[in-house]
Amino acid sequence: MQIPASTRRKTEQQRRDAARELPKTRLCGRVVLAVLAGPDELDRALAGLRSGLGGGWHLVTAFQFMSGQQAFFSAQCEDDAAKSDLLLAHRIAKASAEAQAITRLDLEVLKAVCAAAKTKVAHSAADVEAHHG
Repeated sequence: MQIPASTRRKTEQQRRDAARELPKTRLCGRVVLAVLAGPDELDRALAGLRSGLGGGWHLVTAFQFMSGQQAFFSAQCEDDAAKSDLLLAHRIAKASAEAQAITRLDLEVLKAVCAAAKTKVAHSAADVEAHHG
């Protein structure tokens, strides 16, 4: 299958912007992981998100960003110690977005979707490790 030139250019631009987008990826990734950590951690993560990126950023926009290619490319620029957390946040956000329309979920349902997504991601990683490790 031939990838359209416009799609290739967009992907190349996202790769070039990856390091510049790392602070945004860190803030959004923290929000995604905080959903599973509890309300106090989520409140702190959301406050950090708004402080770092502006009042227009919230839970849904953090998930939308983290589920996309830009977050994946940016996570690749992170040091090894934090890269796995950002990649986990990306995978959880992506799996959550594929499972449900996030914009319509209340927080309790989102927590359940994230927990299921984290389990799915963990099983997928274990399967890859078993076959390639």
